[in-house]
Amino acid sequence: MAKHFEGRNGGYQTGQFYGGFVSAQEDSNLAIGGLQDNATAVYLGETSWFRAIGGDGCWAAINEKDNYLFGSWQYSNIIKTNNLFETQHKLLLSNSGASFVNPYISCWQDPSVMYVAMPKIAKSTNSGDNWFLTANGEIISEGYAVSMASSPFNDDVVFIGYAPSFVIENTEIFRTTNGGDDWIDVTGNLPNRYPMDIAFDYQNENTLYIVFSGFGTSHLFKTTDLGETWIDIGEGLPDVPTSTVEVHPNNSDIIYVGNDLGVYVSFDQGETWNEFNAGLPDGVFSMDFSLSTSNDAIRLATHGNGVYESKLLNEPLTSG
Repeated sequence: MAKHFEGRNGGYQTGQFYGGFVSAQEDSNLAIGGLQDNATAVYLGETSWFRAIGGDGCWAAINEKDNYLFGSWQYSNIIKTNNLFETQHKLLLSNSGASFVNPYISCWQDPSVMYVAMPKIAKSTNSGDNWFLTANGEIISEGYAVSMASSPFNDDVVFIGYAPSFVIENTEIFRTTNGGDDWIDVTGNLPNRYPMDIAFDYQNENTLYIVFSGFGTSHLFKTTDLGETWIDIGEGLPDVPTSTVEVHPNNSDIIYVGNDLGVYVSFDQGETWNEFNAGLPDGVFSMDFSLSTSNDAIRLATHGNGVYESKLLNEPLTSG
């Protein structure tokens, strides 16, 4: 007797997103991110999602200027499409030494400029059709690349966070200010933990934040001089793995931090912190924030409970 099976997973709020979840800035009904073991998920508004690209979905990127979406699977196998993956083009670049969930970005000023973080850092100036190695092809780090961000002011300014590996024992943070011609180690006094996310201040070009996973250290640091020095502003946050940080696009005083307990927000640049978990499950694993500026919102991709959206906060929370 023939037996028939069909999927009954629709509506389950259990998506395990990785980092590298991104939202379009001009279209509030477009976002994309990678799911553990469950491909790449594309959001098209309301409850409309579809999956593309098999395997583990990993980092994603959006180039709204040229109408490109980028998805990937493990070890930086990147796919480019201009028709929601009905047809797709695999970007051919060496992925030697790539992390399992490997970071890459499309830049702010010119989104056709892309960087891929590996031991040797690759760059494209035509949306991934061609690639070249920065810094004359030298190895920048033999750690595992886990985070990456470019400046909203200047596509030549990029930070990359590397975690310890079988080759190196310590966290490393590298910076370029000249488009990858040179990469400088700016780790300084940062803790030897996984540097999970990097976020630039949208009002101050020399200011950015970095958060760390692990236990036993502070989890949030700030620089006001592009990484020359780092300031610990994690006091008041719990000592739990912390995976994401974001700055309000119009108010530098407001900072969001996501960790394994949920979301915290500061209205005074990290002097004090408030829990901001209304509408979230208890103990949600916060994986990545993403701004959706066209509808004044911030999105939280979680590892186990899908994606949530909230209007950006503009004034301190009040109880009751």
